[in-house]
Amino acid sequence: MPAQSKIYGDLGSATAPIGQVPQGIGFPIAEIETTPTGSFNPTTDMVIDRLLDGVSPTSPQQPAGVGVANQIQITFGAGANTGADPVMLSAAGVLTINETGTYRIKIAMQFGRTGASGTSVLLFRVLVNGTQAGRSIEYKLNSANETSYFENDTWITLPAGTVLTFQLMRDASGSNFGGLFGFDPTVEAGSWNSTPSAALRVERWITTP
Repeated sequence: MPAQSKIYGDLGSATAPIGQVPQGIGFPIAEIETTPTGSFNPTTDMVIDRLLDGVSPTSPQQPAGVGVANQIQITFGAGANTGADPVMLSAAGVLTINETGTYRIKIAMQFGRTGASGTSVLLFRVLVNGTQAGRSIEYKLNSANETSYFENDTWITLPAGTVLTFQLMRDASGSNFGGLFGFDPTVEAGSWNSTPSAALRVERWITTP
């Protein structure tokens, strides 16, 4: 990248700014600077701005039955932020983008089933303004007591007013068992944190304050 040159001098007056006054008449020109200045360094001039963390309690989130009629909207705790923030999350699991920008949206779910028989088929999807975006995610569970983990981490540019929701369904081709499950470790004095049934994190890059 070539060096950038800057010419320094008096700013002049309101009626005779430097750009309109010939060189050397009352406004001496300073030295020319050849060292680049004002360059952007992404390793030091940017930081991650964490906008919200939504964490569900350990209680299960399960459909009442199979098929579309019993699909559920995944929730992420009590909600966070307001309309004055870049993004906000409701207790019903609705993520609203209040400020146009590029965001990192990370969702994690711990799913499984207990005391079940047959093979369960669980489906996950994301809706943008009420319409499915992208593919569905499918998992088959055939153990009576089984848990697994799914995580999706995406950078995406979204306009203000965008609404995102996340859904879970038991497909009708499988058994009527399965959902999201958290867990509280059985240890002394809470020395291990609990595992939520679902968690949502939203971040973005900003310039260093």
